[in-house]
Amino acid sequence: MAISAGAVAFFRSPEWNWTLGKVDSLDPKNTFTCTGSGVTKGTPQETCSKLKEDDVFVIQNQALIDECPDDLLLLTLLHDSTLMHALNSRYYQDVIYTYIGPIVVAINPFKYTIPWYQDAKMPDYLAEGEVIKKNKPHSWAVAHNTYHEMMKRSQNQCVLVSGESGAGKTEAVKIVMKYLGAIASLTGTDEQKAGSQAVGHKLMQASPILEGFGNAKTVRNDNSSRFGKFVKVQFDTSGFMKGAHTTKYLLEKSRIVTAAENERCYHAFYLLAAGKDHARFGINNAAEFKFINSGNCIKIDGVDDGADYQQCLDAMTSVGLTDEEKDEVWKTVAGVMNLLTMNFIPDGEYSKVDGNTEKYLDKACELWQVDKAVLGKELVSTTREARGEKFTKLHTVPQATDSRDALAKATYNELFGWLVDKLNVTTSVESFDFFCGLLDIFGFECFKVNSFEQLCINLANETLQHHYNTYIFNKDMDECRAEGVDVTMIEFPDNTPCVKLITDKMGVIALLDEQCALGKGTDEAFLADVCSNHAKHPFFEKKTLAKTSFIIKHYAGDVSYEIAHFLDKNRDTLKDDMKVLMRKSNSFFIKELLPEPVDKAGKKITVGGFFRNQLHSLMDVINGTNPHWIRCIKPHPAKKALMWHGQQVFNQLSSSGVIGTVKVRKAGFPIRIYHDDFIKRFRMLCPGPVEDKKHKCEGICNDTLKSTEWFSRKFFQIGTARVFLKNEAYFALEEAINSAAGKYIECLQKWSRMWLCALLMQEKNFELNKASILESIKATLKLQQEEAKARQEILNEEAGALSAVITGQTQTVEAGKRQAIRHEEDKWWQAAIDKFYKEGERIERERKRRIAEKEKYDKEAREKMCEEEEEARAAWTADEDRLWNMIIDMAFAEQYARDKCREDEKNGRNHICDEETDEWADIVLDLNYSYNMAKGLEQRRLAGEWKVLLEDVYSVQAERKAEWLAQEKYKYDSRRREMAERRRIQHMAESIPRSNTAEERLAFERKTKIRRDQQTARLSADADKQVDKMRTRKEILIGKDLARAKKVEKLRNEAIADEKKRWMYGKEDIYKHDALSQRLYSADRYPLHTHSNPPPPHLFSQTQRSTSEEIFVNRLTPPGSPEWMQQGGGGTPRQGQLVARGHEGPYSPETEPLFSPVRTRAAAGLDLNGNPVNPMSPQPNPISPPKLGNYPSHNW
Repeated sequence: MAISAGAVAFFRSPEWNWTLGKVDSLDPKNTFTCTGSGVTKGTPQETCSKLKEDDVFVIQNQALIDECPDDLLLLTLLHDSTLMHALNSRYYQDVIYTYIGPIVVAINPFKYTIPWYQDAKMPDYLAEGEVIKKNKPHSWAVAHNTYHEMMKRSQNQCVLVSGESGAGKTEAVKIVMKYLGAIASLTGTDEQKAGSQAVGHKLMQASPILEGFGNAKTVRNDNSSRFGKFVKVQFDTSGFMKGAHTTKYLLEKSRIVTAAENERCYHAFYLLAAGKDHARFGINNAAEFKFINSGNCIKIDGVDDGADYQQCLDAMTSVGLTDEEKDEVWKTVAGVMNLLTMNFIPDGEYSKVDGNTEKYLDKACELWQVDKAVLGKELVSTTREARGEKFTKLHTVPQATDSRDALAKATYNELFGWLVDKLNVTTSVESFDFFCGLLDIFGFECFKVNSFEQLCINLANETLQHHYNTYIFNKDMDECRAEGVDVTMIEFPDNTPCVKLITDKMGVIALLDEQCALGKGTDEAFLADVCSNHAKHPFFEKKTLAKTSFIIKHYAGDVSYEIAHFLDKNRDTLKDDMKVLMRKSNSFFIKELLPEPVDKAGKKITVGGFFRNQLHSLMDVINGTNPHWIRCIKPHPAKKALMWHGQQVFNQLSSSGVIGTVKVRKAGFPIRIYHDDFIKRFRMLCPGPVEDKKHKCEGICNDTLKSTEWFSRKFFQIGTARVFLKNEAYFALEEAINSAAGKYIECLQKWSRMWLCALLMQEKNFELNKASILESIKATLKLQQEEAKARQEILNEEAGALSAVITGQTQTVEAGKRQAIRHEEDKWWQAAIDKFYKEGERIERERKRRIAEKEKYDKEAREKMCEEEEEARAAWTADEDRLWNMIIDMAFAEQYARDKCREDEKNGRNHICDEETDEWADIVLDLNYSYNMAKGLEQRRLAGEWKVLLEDVYSVQAERKAEWLAQEKYKYDSRRREMAERRRIQHMAESIPRSNTAEERLAFERKTKIRRDQQTARLSADADKQVDKMRTRKEILIGKDLARAKKVEKLRNEAIADEKKRWMYGKEDIYKHDALSQRLYSADRYPLHTHSNPPPPHLFSQTQRSTSEEIFVNRLTPPGSPEWMQQGGGGTPRQGQLVARGHEGPYSPETEPLFSPVRTRAAAGLDLNGNPVNPMSPQPNPISPPKLGNYPSHNW
């Protein structure tokens, strides 16, 4: 977007960040000079030059400058500058809480008299429903929504509080915890309310203890938390608070032994020195303990350490610590103070305890109840063992000091861990249903010198920012999808590579642990490893001139880390001998404080590795919850009310992820305008009526942007309620509306000037002719008056003269006039009525005509529809009938086959074998007869094929018989083996002597059972093999049967074809001279039946079966033959009786088989005697097609 001089814009000041002003000029090197307008409060009016284009953000619509909603993501122009301006305006209006999407930004006001944030306003928030809608943004609102979401969704929640030191994180956690205690006590019985209130009271009492031992004064905050904590506030299903569990993260150990300028070590040292019991613990003069004065700041203005000591003691009593435990806690603190005050002096090349400070060593040993001689020795020397031999290495002064500091750090760190565990024992419960986690963790840190602690702190913030980016981006995309916006091409800023750079297998921490594991590892070697592995990583940088540092590009900015003492801070520098010494203490508290030494064979976990594992566990918990965020901001380093430092506020917003939220939104569509507002603003670009708001908005965008490079769904989309725009598309629309507005303004100015000129001309003409106009007006008025007077006199005279005449005639004339007028009115009304009735009749005729046409059209349409429906129904019915007939026939056939199979299985194997033998005998006789008949025919070539087929039949019959005998033999052998095995087992059981013990008998029975099971399994396996073999053999035989059936069918078809030829050429009658045709007729009449094609049960009976020859002769008795006549037949061949075993009755054409001679002749156009048939003459005995499904009836 072009930036012109005089434009209203935000510009980035090097010191005060974004400031509202105007563009003064464009410099020759494409840079800008801008001057502040003084509107941004807390920022001086200044002029900045040499500004780049990215440092200037032009505001084309100045009405948008005053936008200040509770949720800054609703800003029309979402930019870093507009966000900073809105926060500045709200802060100076004493509105310190602001929503930025799911984040609540809390700006520390450094005053506690703002009326709408007092505890008296809490009931207004408690009275709202599930979501805060009426009240202002607040930490109470976060706690309120968190609690109700937990109860509504039955899902764990967490509130993530972050910010730099002095921003108010700890106070924000207290506010949330206090509100949770209040809302959990709204309902329930008095006992339940009292229980929740008691838990809340314990949680509030734990704060002085944690702050006293884990907080310290820094240059940014007088009560800065130097550790991270995650508090799980536990609830039951009814929403009552049950308890709380606290987990600590990374206590800053360096602050135990020293402090920077104008800072202090942990509060506990100063509380003990100013407390009422200082003399009892040997702390008489705080000034003699130099380490607590290393920052030259023993006292804090407005803070009473003695009163805080008493408050801490009272809190310890409230959470359940005994008097003995309280004494041991403070003895431990006093021992650390004395130990750190003891110094070392050179002793040749080595060191020894300074005699002037040896009393502090004595006092420390007295408080901790450990052996002074052993402790002094361990401080100035180290004993190691190699190859079974022990040797002692003396320490130099720096080494002895490091050993002293390591013991003090480990002791104080474990003391703080013991206090946290003790609070958990008091406040935590094992059984709960939901929890609300409160994470109070250190904010992103970037100092002039950054070390190992800053790397761990920034890793935690980087990991939390990755979780936040992913959650916010997904939520933002869900909002876009809800309005139908395509988000497939959008990518969000991802800091996963930066997290992996630190935590992966070859990451910074892993390489640091690797150097710590080496005996000769150094900080320089660690730096070399990091550079060699990550030199090309996009988030890593190593400057050539920086020999002892490397840079990691975090989400909040680049941080340079100095490698000095990285290895020492990462490894556990406390010697195992020192741990053994402390665990031999006579104090029950000290001996359990430090952990036991780790076995040398085991791998020691480093500080970085432990913190990384803790962080992974924390993220697992957070990922399983529904998150909420509070970002605390310190507005000015002076820590005073109504002071604003723009650059520091912007840095804190960046480090807390707020600016990242803007980046995530910018990755999508940062500008979102409701349809009504969009049309109101840009309607000038597309004039015309508004029929559909969405289409109108789309038309405006298309008409305006189609000639630009921003005409793409990537830059603008129309949602169901809002228009989604990127900055480029929005600025193009603004330029277009400004250009269009200029044209309209020019037109309006032309018309306005024209009317103005016309009015001026009229005024000038009136001034010039004013005198003559007045004189003419006066003369005209005088003439009018005289004329009126003369007319009045004439009228009076005429009135007197004509009064008599008028009086007599007036009544007659007026009556006639009235009668005429009445007559005219009647005529007019009659004409109007007639016209009205005619028009009504015309309308009625037209209506009837249209009704008739409609009824006619509807009738024709219905008739046509009915005809089409009837045709479709008839076609469908016919298709359905055919389909059902086919299905029924197939079902009957299938049922008949099943019944036949069941009947065969019932009759038994022997009966089946007999039937198959008889059937094969019939087949053999048929084939023999066909073979003998074929010898006398012209088709002698068929004889060879019939002979081969006959031999196959004999071979198959022999194979089946052999197979049946083998099966019977196998059954007999199996039964015989089984009986022999049973007899053997019975004999063995009877041979057991009765004197055997119960154990021996049981063992024998188990052995016998195993042998019997093995035998049974072997028999089952043999039977399975035999069955498989029989099944395979049966399939082979069935295949052979089918092949033979095909050959027979082929021969029959050829013979039928020859027979047709003979009939058509007038050969002699088949029943007298052609035995082969008679045989074929019988074969067609009673087709060849095989195992797969069984004959109908009514043809033959097992009880009437005679020899094969008799069956064959009876089956081959053709109608009209002498044998047929002897069996009771008479008349013509088609009028006699057909006699066969199991089938008696008169002849009917319906019973003719498909390929019988009768049907063959009919198909050839011949009658029964072989003469041609006249198709026009009636046929006395027509041949009907064969019926399907002639099977016994069944109940389905």
